[in-house]
Amino acid sequence: PKHKTPAGKLNLIREVLLNNGKTQGWLAGELDLELRTVNNYVNNRRQPSLDKLFEISRVLKVNVKELINS
Repeated sequence: PKHKTPAGKLNLIREVLLNNGKTQGWLAGELDLELRTVNNYVNNRRQPSLDKLFEISRVLKVNVKELINS
């Protein structure tokens, strides 16, 4: 069975999008993903793969560490 993620946010994609004035729709288009998938990442219901996290950091022009809640 899948384990529930611990309380709190694992990724900070929502915050980085807001800080850059970008929308979930824009990010979905840049990554060629469904909006539903990006929305799941943004709301921490699902986590992107490491490869996808690096791709997100590239299109948002931020260091990948800014996307991770450490």
